[in-house]
Parts: sequence; structure tokens; C-alpha cells
Amino acid sequence: MESVNFINDLQDLESNDGVREESLLGWSSTCLDETLSYYVEHNSEEVREERKTFN
Repeated sequence: MESVNFINDLQDLESNDGVREESLLGWSSTCLDETLSYYVEHNSEEVREERKTFN
């Protein structure tokens, strides 16, 4: 009986590839959002500094 449950668990893991892919996509999009936010903020600070220099 335990071997049947083990086989079923393995089959469930194999069929859950979509869940793993969704998790990776979620992580990737979060990482991309953070990266973009960092560069937007960094560029905004540079623009402010340049404006101070020219004024």
C-alpha cells in the first residue's frame, strides 16, 4: 500500500510542472520589477543632480 502512495506522489510531482513554472515566472517578474525600479530611481537621482549643477 505504501508503494502505491509513493508512486502516486511521484506522479503528482511530475504533473505539477505548471505550478513550478508559474512560481518561476512570478519570481522572474518580481525580480524584473525590482531591477527596473532601481534603475528608474537611480536615473531620476542623476537627473536631479545634473539639474542642480546647471542651475
